[in-house]
Amino acid sequence: ISVEFSVVLSQSFPRALQHSMELRDLLALCFMIMQTISLTTEQQLPKRLRVQGEHIIDMTTNQTVYLQGVNWFISYYHSTDGADLSRLLPHANVVRLIGLLWDNKLDHHLDCRNNNASQGFLKPSCLERLDIAVRDLIQHDKWVIITARAEYAAGEDWPKHPDVFHNDTLKQQYYTMWAFVAEHYSTWPKIAAYEIMSEPRSKIVKQDKVAAFMNGGCKVVHQHDTAPCIVGPTPYYKLWQYNSTMLLLDDTNVIYTFDMFLPKHFITANPPSTTYPSSMSCSSVYPGWAHLMCPNGRHATIHVDKDWMRKLLENHVVNWRKKYKVPLMVDQWGVKHEVSAAHGRYKYANDMIVVLSEHFKIHHTYWTWRTYTKSSWGFELVHLNPSGETQYDYGMLKVLNRSTTPRG
Repeated sequence: ISVEFSVVLSQSFPRALQHSMELRDLLALCFMIMQTISLTTEQQLPKRLRVQGEHIIDMTTNQTVYLQGVNWFISYYHSTDGADLSRLLPHANVVRLIGLLWDNKLDHHLDCRNNNASQGFLKPSCLERLDIAVRDLIQHDKWVIITARAEYAAGEDWPKHPDVFHNDTLKQQYYTMWAFVAEHYSTWPKIAAYEIMSEPRSKIVKQDKVAAFMNGGCKVVHQHDTAPCIVGPTPYYKLWQYNSTMLLLDDTNVIYTFDMFLPKHFITANPPSTTYPSSMSCSSVYPGWAHLMCPNGRHATIHVDKDWMRKLLENHVVNWRKKYKVPLMVDQWGVKHEVSAAHGRYKYANDMIVVLSEHFKIHHTYWTWRTYTKSSWGFELVHLNPSGETQYDYGMLKVLNRSTTPRG
């Protein structure tokens, strides 16, 4: 900018003097300088994704982009993850990076929040750690969703611990953190979106109040970066919580998300005998939510199969998407490694992918890439056992590779 400024100044300022610095010359000079600065700044900023109705557009190519990939949790990041992801899931194009762990731990030594406004109420060490993972993904040409996880700020233990829905000071600090982060990454390429809060946890706060909070977060982000923001309903991004009150009316550059950890007893192998497809009691399909999801009683039988998946999504989110013309994304779905193929693990995953990708074109990220070192497997695709050996879930990777392979 300084070079362009000097050129305009050297060319225009003497001419203005020649005409006795008349007001119109000064105004013209100022306009030229502002125009040059604006154009140069615009040329320096990377092109982003942009929401247009139900679609997400890559402004670099002006083509519709379909996001599908995996979740990374920053605490478990390894320096080889970017290369491994490109090798094992070459067509995955996005990573949902849970990288801002803010007011997420009671032990403040393990949390990213601090009390320094000049640092965006964010510990520099956390931002440095996030930078490393983001650079790794950019190097491997993956879009990055920067996600904040704020367990206590999100209402996990209110009123024992303050949350952003009842404490304005905490809310403003949270917004300041997002302003700081969005400004920091505004010049970085491949930033797909900013996910404001994963996940609102309050079962007390009304949906419209959560939407107002999310709207404020999106406004703060969009003051610094044009990438979309991602929001979802309380509590816990449950898809049956979608209604008109959670729509952000004054921001259209928004992706709406929900999770799909259903049926819980099957995907967690608890009990291990649960199979897919099969008939299950309504309360076992929707544990904790039978009062909302079981109009025929908690013991009513539901046949869980691909058709059940399709109808569930259609009734709760797809029709909502059609009505309001917005894009949808499943932030997390998966099935644990201990669910055997004989019990329907790969059948379930394949059906989920068909419904999400082919039936409804809902963007999605699988849970999860890797977790902490442990002897038993969970949802992870990359497993590090206590002996230090890295193992890969090649069966699920094969299914996911079929889903992410571009179709003509």
